[in-house]
Amino acid sequence: MSFTFASFAVGSVLCCWTVLRCMGNERERRMNEVQLRLRAESQQSEGAPPSGGH
Repeated sequence: MSFTFASFAVGSVLCCWTVLRCMGNERERRMNEVQLRLRAESQQSEGAPPSGGH
């Protein structure tokens, strides 16, 4: 009985952690897109060529 309870607790924790991580990644990706767009607009207004990848 204790084993099933432990496995259930671990499963629920993993599920919550995965959901939170997915939500965090989505918010982070959206913020990165906004930052990239702002950077591209500022570079276009300055006339400087956009830099390559990191």
